[in-house]
Amino acid sequence: MRIVTTEDIEYRGAFGIEHHVIPAGTVCIEAENLPRGLTPKFWACEWDGMSEAAASYARNYGFLLGDDDVEGLDCEPQEGL
Repeated sequence: MRIVTTEDIEYRGAFGIEHHVIPAGTVCIEAENLPRGLTPKFWACEWDGMSEAAASYARNYGFLLGDDDVEGLDCEPQEGL
């Protein structure tokens, strides 16, 4: 089982300037490059139909999500996602 978003997520970047919708079922990977806290964090991967603006935001900042935004946490991390 893969880690994916549970529903469409309206994502607003810093200062509310950027606004993107991450579709339900978007594959996510654990944010292993961040300090571990009480709740895990995940990066949303590219999705079908991703706009150039969203792709640019993902490359420069990333779409950081919490454990309440994803499902499939009982699986082992997948290589190459």
